[in-house]
Parts: sequence; structure tokens; C-alpha cells
Amino acid sequence: MARLKSLGHFLQYAALRGLLAALSLVPRRRRPAVERWLGRRVILNVPALRRRITDNLALIYPDMPGAERDRLLRDIAGNTARNMIGLFDNADLIETAAERIEVPDSPALDAILQARAQGRGILFVSAHYGPFDAGRIGLRSRGVEVGALYRIQNNPWFDRFMIDRLARAGTPMVPRGRAGLRTLLRHLRSGGAMVILIDQKAAGVPLDFLGQPAMTSTDAAELALRHDLLLMTGVTRRIDDDRYRLHIVGPLPHDDPVRMTRRLNDLLSKQIRQDPSEWYWLHRRWARPKGTHSR
Repeated sequence: MARLKSLGHFLQYAALRGLLAALSLVPRRRRPAVERWLGRRVILNVPALRRRITDNLALIYPDMPGAERDRLLRDIAGNTARNMIGLFDNADLIETAAERIEVPDSPALDAILQARAQGRGILFVSAHYGPFDAGRIGLRSRGVEVGALYRIQNNPWFDRFMIDRLARAGTPMVPRGRAGLRTLLRHLRSGGAMVILIDQKAAGVPLDFLGQPAMTSTDAAELALRHDLLLMTGVTRRIDDDRYRLHIVGPLPHDDPVRMTRRLNDLLSKQIRQDPSEWYWLHRRWARPKGTHSR
């Protein structure tokens, strides 16, 4: 049984490598259309995936006309594929980051650069929105390397490959949970920068996200308070099929962890509503224990 499981893991990994190899043969200007087509072919034709997205859309946009929701579903399927493929196929974007990723001058960027110069730790809080690792690549082109927390995958082949590719955008790559806590704290205390994505169901408190109560971890806010970290949020948006712009908000005030986390949820929700097709709607974001109420 263990051998069969190991073989299955290897075949999944080989399929991903094969897909990326095939896509590398497609000219760059045609890649976006091919990736969107792949996403629609898979997500729209796998009932469990399609249902998860449509259920989430019905919860958040109950009054959206059916035709509009169908168009949004198609866009979500296409963008999900593009964003996921981009996580693993990032070498070209890294090489051309200065020309393709805009990190506009702003008070938020000034605060980041100042904290960097002062040796103050920086904590970015974001979501699985758009080409979200492009933000780390863009910041590195401005002299700010940002590490990331990641969830250890069940497939060891895939896990090693994922860490290798994500580390290209910035280091350290730190596993979630107790295993990575010491590394995370050491990096932040030494003036490093990290990003945490808070848009998945997690142990924490029920706070509104896109207008509905969702279990949300307050860990990021508590870290910022406990270690006097600069707390920022934001997302990366597409300008077109080949260029991106990083939108940064902050610094966010330090007060109460729940209030800070609610503020983060509200800011991320606002960004997502501007173009909901770029968010990862496959999350079971609003599943929560019975008897809980939003705050």
C-alpha cells in the first residue's frame, strides 16, 4: 500500500512537470489564453470544484443574475489556472521583474524601506489573490526580500518542488505550525520581512470576510504587537496579460488583535470585490463550527 501511495505521489508530480514542460513550448504572448483554457476545461468539468465555487458565489453574491455569475465562474476558472501555474513557472518573471512588475512609490513603500533600513521586522498580510507571489518578486527588485509561510504538502515530491519554486521569489520559506515558528521569529526579530496569507479557514475568531462570518486567525496581528513589526497588507493586480502592479496599504495601527485582524479582513475584502475573478474561490472559507457568530 505504501508503495502504491508513493507511486501515486510521483505520478502526480510527473504530471505537473509534464504540464509545465509543455507550456514552456508555447510562445509567451499565447500562454495566458492557453492557461485560461486549461483552467476552464478542468474546473468547469469537475463537479466538486465547480460546485465549491458556485456555492461560495451564491453565499457572497446572492442577488447576482445567473448569466453574470456564469461569466464570473468562467473568469475565475481561467484565472485560477493562470495564478497557480505562475507559482511554479516563475523564472521568466523573476528575470524581467523590473520591467513587468510595478511597485509604485508611495508612503506605504517609504515606510517599508525605512523599516528595512532601521532593522525593523516587516509583516505583510495578504490573500490568495491574483498572481500573489509576483508581489514578493516585485519587492525584491526594490531591495526588500520577503519570505513566506507555507503549508507542508502530503505529496513529498510536490512539496520539495513547491518549496524550490516559491523560494525563487524570496526566502526563507517557513513551514506553518510549531516546526517553523522559531525560524519565523528569528527572521522577523533580525529585521526580515515575511508574508502570511489569512484567507483560508483557520483556528481563531469568527470575523466578517466579504460580508460573511469566517474563522480567521489573529496570529499575524499578535505577532505584530508582540514584536513591534511593521504591519502591511495589499495585493498584486494584473495590468494586462504580461504586466503587474503591487498595491500596498499601511502601515496599519497596532491596537487589539481582533480589531487589527478585522481591519485586515476588511481591507482584503475591498481589494477582492474590485475584481472577484482573481480570488481563489476554491477555499472552503466560510465553513465554521456551529453556534459561532461573527464579530
